[in-house]
Amino acid sequence: GDQQSITNHLSTFSAHVLAIKSMIESATVRSLVLLDEIGSSTEPGEGAALARAVLEKFREIGALAIATTHYNRLKVYAETTPGVANAAMEFNEITLEPTYRLIHGLAGASSGLKIAERLQLPRPVLESAIGYLDTADLEAAHYLEELKQRVTDLEHEKFRLEKERQDFEDWKRKELDQLTEQHKQEIARVEKKLEGIVREMSEKASRELESAGESVKKYQKKLANVKAEAARELSREKEKIEPTSKLAPSPAALPARRPLPEGEGQRVRVVSLAVTGTIASIKDGEAEVLVGNIKLRRPVDDLEVIENVGPKLPQHVQLNITPKQLEKAEINVIGLKVDEALDIADKFLDDAFLAQANPVRIVHGMGTGALRQAIADWLTKHPHVSRFESAPHSEGGRGVTIVTLRD
Repeated sequence: GDQQSITNHLSTFSAHVLAIKSMIESATVRSLVLLDEIGSSTEPGEGAALARAVLEKFREIGALAIATTHYNRLKVYAETTPGVANAAMEFNEITLEPTYRLIHGLAGASSGLKIAERLQLPRPVLESAIGYLDTADLEAAHYLEELKQRVTDLEHEKFRLEKERQDFEDWKRKELDQLTEQHKQEIARVEKKLEGIVREMSEKASRELESAGESVKKYQKKLANVKAEAARELSREKEKIEPTSKLAPSPAALPARRPLPEGEGQRVRVVSLAVTGTIASIKDGEAEVLVGNIKLRRPVDDLEVIENVGPKLPQHVQLNITPKQLEKAEINVIGLKVDEALDIADKFLDDAFLAQANPVRIVHGMGTGALRQAIADWLTKHPHVSRFESAPHSEGGRGVTIVTLRD
């Protein structure tokens, strides 16, 4: 407020200066200094100069100072000095009324002549007032007016850019939502397609396994027939040999049963067929016996070890077995366990060997490669196998092994 005092012989300006003096003496870097109409109540040029010097002092101290003024020179000072900034209350140029909105970075115009014009001060008086304005004041007013216009334009540009940014964000969100929906639909389509492929492969595998099971039964039945025919042929040959063999012991002179075979390579007699052969392997109470080029599976208790005592039967028996044609020179063991696959493949090779089928195919699939490797290791040791290799790419590649049998 106005601190003039007749008692203390203080004018308004004097009281103003004393208040500023007290502030300067007590101000620190933590002080907040509020100055209303700094440098007023004296000649405007001197008042503006004094106000600038005071603000510089507070800036030097580091105090935060907020000052109001109508001096254009101070407004230009704030605009051109680092650490000092303008702020103004917005003024409606059309209605010549304040909007009470604070605008940072903008120096406001006092608009005294415009307000006087709105209040219908005589035109000649207004024109005279304009003529009396100092050139520096006119330039400052013009500068501030241009600055205000630039700030207004920047505000409009900022508003436009903000609207464009918001429009872009809305568009981006819509596009993203659309892409997300398309992505979901594509994922659903691929999943559906994969489900169909898996279902089709599963059904195909089931059909192949079922077909393989039927084929195995046929192979087993055929092998049993061939072995039975071989046994009958051996019996007929034995009957032809026994009457002419003077060295053959009579039934009463036959020795008691020999010990059961214990391992590979032992010479044994097949009791039920009355033929001799060599043990190829023994597993789970069943032995593979090689009789010439024929491999038979017989229970161990149907075999007896041949020892070098007493006369021997003739060692060479010629079998005349007409080979039978295989229904299919291929077997499918996809999906089977290794033991099951090897057992089926072994019976298949027996049939193929007896039928003189060459070459034959074992379809085991790719998978992890474990079944293919197990079959390869097994074929390396198989007595019927001459060589084996993977099928050409067009015929199954590494999922099929082609086996060439011995003559």
